[in-house]
Amino acid sequence: MKVNVLCTDGVRRIAFSGKVPFGNFTISGSVRVKGKSVSGYILLTQINKKEEFVFFANPEGKNGRLLPKDEIEGLW
Repeated sequence: MKVNVLCTDGVRRIAFSGKVPFGNFTISGSVRVKGKSVSGYILLTQINKKEEFVFFANPEGKNGRLLPKDEIEGLW
């Protein structure tokens, strides 16, 4: 399944996952950054009163260093 997500670097990307997130929990997924697959987690949450899918890279996962660990400003 493809999901349009907001990554921690502020860029929107297509994430690939076998499941659809709903509620406030995470599922595993991956995005492409600079031609490489980055593994991490997809979270459905609210940003500015709007539901958004957000992607957080797993720093210990595949190519996790390609996305910043910082949280998106205004997310929490």
